[in-house]
Amino acid sequence: MNKKGVSGKMISIIISLILGVLLLLAYGGPALSKIKLGIEGIGAEAKAYSEDCDSDGVFNKLDKCPCISTKGEGHTSTAFLGCPKTLTDPNEAENDRKTCLQYPSEKNPGTFVEKCDAKKKEDCDVKYKTKCQEAKETLAPVQAKPEGIEVESDLAVLDANLQAEGASKGLEKYFFDFNGKVFQWIEVAPTIKNKGPKAISHSFTTTVSVCDILQKNCVKKKLYEIDPSDVSSSDLENIWKDPSAFIDLSKFKINIEYTTGLGIDEEITPKVYLQLGSEADLCDNPGHSECYLKIHVDSTEKLAEPQEDNNEYFILLDVVNQGTFESFQKFQIEAVYDDGTDGGSIDWECEIFAKSGKGSFEECVQDRSKKYKYYGVSGSLPQTVAAEGQCWIFVAQHEGTGGGRSDIGAGAFKQGEVIDYRTEKQLTPTSTFADSDADALEVFTNEDYKWKAKTSGSLICKENFWHRCDVANDLAPLVIDNKRYVCKNREWS
Repeated sequence: MNKKGVSGKMISIIISLILGVLLLLAYGGPALSKIKLGIEGIGAEAKAYSEDCDSDGVFNKLDKCPCISTKGEGHTSTAFLGCPKTLTDPNEAENDRKTCLQYPSEKNPGTFVEKCDAKKKEDCDVKYKTKCQEAKETLAPVQAKPEGIEVESDLAVLDANLQAEGASKGLEKYFFDFNGKVFQWIEVAPTIKNKGPKAISHSFTTTVSVCDILQKNCVKKKLYEIDPSDVSSSDLENIWKDPSAFIDLSKFKINIEYTTGLGIDEEITPKVYLQLGSEADLCDNPGHSECYLKIHVDSTEKLAEPQEDNNEYFILLDVVNQGTFESFQKFQIEAVYDDGTDGGSIDWECEIFAKSGKGSFEECVQDRSKKYKYYGVSGSLPQTVAAEGQCWIFVAQHEGTGGGRSDIGAGAFKQGEVIDYRTEKQLTPTSTFADSDADALEVFTNEDYKWKAKTSGSLICKENFWHRCDVANDLAPLVIDNKRYVCKNREWS
């Protein structure tokens, strides 16, 4: 190898690199600046096009007049999108689009330039601002118009008065003492007024809902009206104490309609009655709860009123000493495989009526134990309810009448566990009970075995027993470990 030749080549390369750097420093500065500015320009332009200079709700990228506000009266055609209806000249729109991000020229007044040409650099973005900057600072944001027929009337709920046994009004909420009752009748008298300069000629409706503490998840209540002519004058003043004597429960309304309209500044105070703490409303919890009563009034037509945020009125309610009345059927259940089904609906239910004696858990255990003892059995069933309020599911590998011995056992499930009546699922216990070869526990371990409740309703575990959600308990709540469940359409939610 010729080391001398290699050294010569390396020297040539080094000299070339040095010359290149010198040339770049001498002539390449402006080019580098242009590259840098170009990159920044692209970023700034992208940012600008994603903004809304004139605050009219149309982004610059789509706005044909990005620095001229529609002021709420804009074109709907794409050719003039974002331009006011009064602007019809496409050249004017095009000029605004071209100059919106430019500066007014100090050297040539009346024209616009891409870079601020003010003699004093401190005047840029202060005395000489881009059209976009100027528009942002001077033009008011365009408020979206409410949908519907424009009217000058304004339906509003100003206030509401509540009356009920055990009710008192505090500074910020109403207090209700149910005194052990499951629900409470209350009289609701909202003050509804037309605050607009024109009369309300259309009909309107009132609804009353009970909502959670965040004023969400509202449940519309069944409303009842009482005709004063049906009540004696002596009872009329105190009807709120027990309105049930004058109410036909089958004649309820969700929306109460008023067809006479309201004159200018006219107000009415209608009275409606409802059951608080029933129908799975958000104050339907045993013991203590808080909820909001929401009164909503609105037209039966789609109107655009001057003010759309005064149609609702919320009242905070604080309820104590609500009683309980659980009418859910309670069961001990069993799932069996090798009986010809191997999944599907739960095989056996034993209804629980009492803590001990007839209709108790012990009696259910005796019933199943007696059956399996007759055929021959391996293992046993739990003799006491599961710990911490959990619920047992008895399980069995059923050998039938062919002389084989049935294997039995059980699994414990946490409170709140749901077995749906529609959808099958694999049952996964928190613990198991088995004192034999545990073949019965294959009910839980075999992924092919999936189970559901009977069609009469879904099951949920509470305080050692499975509670059924059936048609008779539609909208009834159940509280488990401070969590609220509602039975609806035979399913727990």
